[in-house]
Amino acid sequence: NGHDLMKVEQAGDQCTLGCNFDTKRPLRDILADYKAVLGHVFSPTAYAGRLSRLAVMLDRSDRRRDLPDGDMRKRLGGIDSVHKIMRALPEVCEPFWKTFVEVAKTNPRALRYIVMLMALYLHLGPFSKRVISEIDRRIAELDGMPPVRATGVKQTLPPATV
Repeated sequence: NGHDLMKVEQAGDQCTLGCNFDTKRPLRDILADYKAVLGHVFSPTAYAGRLSRLAVMLDRSDRRRDLPDGDMRKRLGGIDSVHKIMRALPEVCEPFWKTFVEVAKTNPRALRYIVMLMALYLHLGPFSKRVISEIDRRIAELDGMPPVRATGVKQTLPPATV
């Protein structure tokens, strides 16, 4: 069916094109569910919550606290990094600050790694919004088209009128 082939202009986009297989459910419903999952998973509150849970599981007790001079990771993990993230994405201020303070109190040796993952959200947060926007566009496109039936179901179209 050509599902394994991708047009050159679509190369590299596996997040918004839809499905590369025939589905039993309408594609619109699948895209709407995908959009809802992305919206939840990459909300600042949910992301910060996962970081908090991860910090509880990280056991850094056997690691040296200070990094050697010149280690690039020294620049990350501090309050300055958190402020930069919050300035870039103000919507993360409350949940990320709460997580930062909580981890600083309960597992300070894990803090550098949690802040690195917060910094990763500088990409993930905006990217998820872009994907959601593209899914909205695809849904609107599908809404303008007749519904697609599952494979194997004979679809009868009304006769064309002129």
